[in-house]
Amino acid sequence: MTNIWRIRAVEFKAALAVLIVFTLFAKFGHTEEAIPRLNLPYRGASLQLMQLASGQTFVEPLVAFESNGACLATIYYDYLTGGYSLTLPLVIDSTAGHPGATPFVLRELRIQATLIEGSDVRAACRLADGAGSGARLRLLCPSWERCEQIRWTLVADPAALSDFLQLSIVGGVADKLVSLGHRPVRVLTTLPGVATACGPTWTVFQQRRDSSLSFRQNWATYVRGFGNADSNYWMGLQQLSARTVGSLFYANCRLRIEVLTVSGQPLWGEWSGFKVQPANDSYRLNVTGPDSAGSLDPGRTLVNENNAMFSTFDAGGSPAGTLCSRQHAGAGWWFNTCFSILLNGLFADSPVPDDRHNVNHVHLFGTWTQISTSKMMFKCI
Repeated sequence: MTNIWRIRAVEFKAALAVLIVFTLFAKFGHTEEAIPRLNLPYRGASLQLMQLASGQTFVEPLVAFESNGACLATIYYDYLTGGYSLTLPLVIDSTAGHPGATPFVLRELRIQATLIEGSDVRAACRLADGAGSGARLRLLCPSWERCEQIRWTLVADPAALSDFLQLSIVGGVADKLVSLGHRPVRVLTTLPGVATACGPTWTVFQQRRDSSLSFRQNWATYVRGFGNADSNYWMGLQQLSARTVGSLFYANCRLRIEVLTVSGQPLWGEWSGFKVQPANDSYRLNVTGPDSAGSLDPGRTLVNENNAMFSTFDAGGSPAGTLCSRQHAGAGWWFNTCFSILLNGLFADSPVPDDRHNVNHVHLFGTWTQISTSKMMFKCI
């Protein structure tokens, strides 16, 4: 029976792929070959003016890696593979013009080469938003140390990225679907005044972007991890403890929290000490030294959570913590009478009246403030 379902799944995927192809052709017509005609200087790069067989011309989009991009990178743990991913921002600019040229509308980016010589690192790329103004390049590494090694290589020599990686760019020109084939990732010099000094990488362990994934998960799932780095994500307590307490490479870790309130106000806070203890201590949270410059209330945020054991609705370090989880939408959190900030509760992108028991909140200078998106991360030195 299992084999039958696998065959049907393969057949369904094949049928879906055919449907997508037919949909694209129905919308844009047949793919036409694009022939380079002229090199155009643009933002320090050389772009090609292309011509279709039908006579229409367009300028290829600029897909670039900024020279300080490795400093802005983040690392995620992939609980499915046991590896890590280094996420790098790419800049996309398709506004380069030429008299009489037709606009190029970016649709897709495809990896066409294995990044880094050898087979231990893979690459994936996707557009960051519907506007096509940016993309996220993810390098899939077998270990956290390998991701860091690659990042420091790119810090020292950003152009090394174009030596290992090429992209295939797919887009629309009027009613035509056009594939540009292999294109290098160009490197843009960081604008003057933008800081390029790099320190240790921020590793993201919690991320909320929308309501598509419930954070009402059981103990085993919170220990293992869930979600994905492109959307809603929880690293997993086992890895979080291993990186902040069990690491042989670093002695001290720093915590940073970034949130957006439902009214659109960005807030942040940093703590100079951050550890998550091992399983035999129920992944107890230890934080010290709040940064007074942060916009999150340093005298209140994480006060209750400090030294609290982690709890979910089905398990935890204390009966009181488990009860708190059940009272707050089944969220997994460091509950301690019960919280001063909750980021794993129900997601809301607009104000919810009188619902502090379920929706994400932070106690901010004497009042409870509802939270929408959030990101928690650490870096160790």
